[in-house]
Amino acid sequence: MPHSSSPSRDAKRVSAPARWALSTVALALFALVAFAAAVSCGGGSSPSDPGANCPSDLPSCPQQVPSYAVDIKPIVEQHCFPCHAPGGIGVGTDGRDFSRYDALHARQSAVLNQVYGCTMPPADGGVAAPVGEQRAAFLTWLVCQSPNN
Repeated sequence: MPHSSSPSRDAKRVSAPARWALSTVALALFALVAFAAAVSCGGGSSPSDPGANCPSDLPSCPQQVPSYAVDIKPIVEQHCFPCHAPGGIGVGTDGRDFSRYDALHARQSAVLNQVYGCTMPPADGGVAAPVGEQRAAFLTWLVCQSPNN
């Protein structure tokens, strides 16, 4: 008489594709939990983590917004133009020529995220990031939707 498995024993068996899918889901959940824990704890502190020493200083939009012509353009010229002006390595073909207000304004959200996250300018790019009053003015102007004022 051939051996037949009981229904409870077959229910415990999982096919190879199902095991692979379950292990992939488990790995993804582990990575998500690890990422959430790192973010909630302020991120890493390794020198290779550009945000490790980045201040948490995102301003709100005040009534008096910094002037593009007077306050912001000189900051952009000093900290962004070495790469994001004609001939710079960061210009590319996707509108990252920040010598033009309209190009900077069009990428306002990305610039805000990168400056606030201390990923631009890159630490190894040879250009210092804006700090102190310059950083505060630039972030405020970006938070206020980068007006051409």
